[in-house]
Amino acid sequence: MQEPWIMLHPFHALRPDKYSAEYNANWAHEALVHFLSALPDKEDNYYEGVRRMYSYLYNCALSGSGKRFFLDKTPRYYSIIPELYRTFPSARFIFLIRNPLAVLSSVIDYFIKKDLKMLPLYREDLLSAPALIIDGIELLGKQCVRVQYEHLLREPESEVGRICTELGITFQPEMINYGSGGVTGWKFGDRHVNTKIRPDREHIDKWVLSLSDPQSWQLVHDYLEYLGEAAISRMGYSFEEIKTIILKHRPRLYRLLRAQKLMPLLNNK
Repeated sequence: MQEPWIMLHPFHALRPDKYSAEYNANWAHEALVHFLSALPDKEDNYYEGVRRMYSYLYNCALSGSGKRFFLDKTPRYYSIIPELYRTFPSARFIFLIRNPLAVLSSVIDYFIKKDLKMLPLYREDLLSAPALIIDGIELLGKQCVRVQYEHLLREPESEVGRICTELGITFQPEMINYGSGGVTGWKFGDRHVNTKIRPDREHIDKWVLSLSDPQSWQLVHDYLEYLGEAAISRMGYSFEEIKTIILKHRPRLYRLLRAQKLMPLLNNK
């Protein structure tokens, strides 16, 4: 199933100035807060209502499948991790961590197709997500399973087996050989998943190949400088190793003269 995205609206409704609507979202937020203030358990009643509604929807999605678990894979849930945890305190959370420079390269190559005017659509994914994800991991503690993207591609059987053990489910080979399961394309999620039959190790260092392009190099270089050593280390990567790779592939200066910087592009709304 594609990425549901269904949990974003109910929690952003509790946050002022987070979204717009024709009915005036700011007034709606104020009205919601006022309404909740009159309930016996205030905001706790809202979270309980969200839990009941979305548990029902997840169960509807499982209906007829013979399955016991529903995995809601929605990357932008990084913005609502505390709220998800408060709503589903017994749920298990899986965090798939990828080298953020590879994430940026993927955004440029696959999602915006190098149309840099589209880059602001991913501003929060690039600037806010890394810290929010690591904060979420620390908040959830034993309730979460941390998976390194590169480890998953190198050793898919052992990594998926570890995840299954953590979740108390049985590992099955088709979890790795997903190409045999009739996977089709979908609107939200990885639209290229149906082009492969299993995890592909070539994706581990594919971002390095993009560094031959001066514009891509400039953006990746700027992104590393923005994140800094502390954030890179918290994500489980070596800042010095990544910086060495980037400097090793630096194009000649004259090729970089026309390259645009990352932050002006991201702030160009």
